[in-house]
Amino acid sequence: MFRPRIDSELALFITNELSRLLNPDIPTVEDVGDTVERAWFKHEKEFCLKVLNGTHQLFNSEGCRNSCLISNQPYTRRNVIIIPYRNRAEHLMKLIPRLVELLTKRNLCYLLIVSEQIDQQPFNKGIVMNTAFVEALNWLPYIELIGGVLSIPLKAFLRVNGYSNLFWGWGAEDDDVYERLMINEIPVIRPDPNVAQFTMLKHKPSLAFHSALRTQILSFTKVRYRLDGINSLNYTLVKSQIKLYNQFHSLTYNDEVTKTHFSHENNTFRSNSKLNYPILHLKIDVGKPPVEFIKEDNST
Repeated sequence: MFRPRIDSELALFITNELSRLLNPDIPTVEDVGDTVERAWFKHEKEFCLKVLNGTHQLFNSEGCRNSCLISNQPYTRRNVIIIPYRNRAEHLMKLIPRLVELLTKRNLCYLLIVSEQIDQQPFNKGIVMNTAFVEALNWLPYIELIGGVLSIPLKAFLRVNGYSNLFWGWGAEDDDVYERLMINEIPVIRPDPNVAQFTMLKHKPSLAFHSALRTQILSFTKVRYRLDGINSLNYTLVKSQIKLYNQFHSLTYNDEVTKTHFSHENNTFRSNSKLNYPILHLKIDVGKPPVEFIKEDNST
């Protein structure tokens, strides 16, 4: 177990990060929102033209056609579902068939995104989610974002400036999103616990920043969120590949578990081969954390 050498290191980290976020080249939250919305309306016009005349090669379902014909109805919204991912191929091959089956039954227009951090740095869910948000707009002019068991409208996600990019390893990034929503008076609705149930699959623990560091970063949410998020996102898109559902099992993962379980999970994909929806696979390099990574016992 590692501990911060002295409290001054925590103070130095916060000072350095806040100083970096004061960069005058970082656009305002409002400017980013305006830019995204202008691009969104332009893309939607082109998207719906292709969908309605039957020439779109990826989004040709009834749900997508309805999304262009009927507006302001929950069942006709276009949705992006983001799966933040690294080194859990066995889990991914179990999750995707279940998601596709569920979403297809509801006749929704959606894009599944596997947003994969491929570098060896501590996992940064915020950067992984923000990157998928930005890249998804190139494929589908969506209205609703779903990821990490959080569903949020596009405009609300822009309003809170997305996720923080400062939380490396496990913990606190979702707490930070909650604080952003509360600051902007955006209500959070929690589903009935009798309905919203899930099974956590077995997994190896992930490293985490020391709790004192996570707490320090979280305490600055109110003064930080307008400078830390989508408008300060920095990443390298190593590869972007979109495939239809029945082709997705052919993607290669750098995970030995895949070799063991591939045959069984491959059969699951084949059994649902008629569910031919697009899946976007992003491979991302998130860069390095600004300080030496600090391991703590309560990782998950």
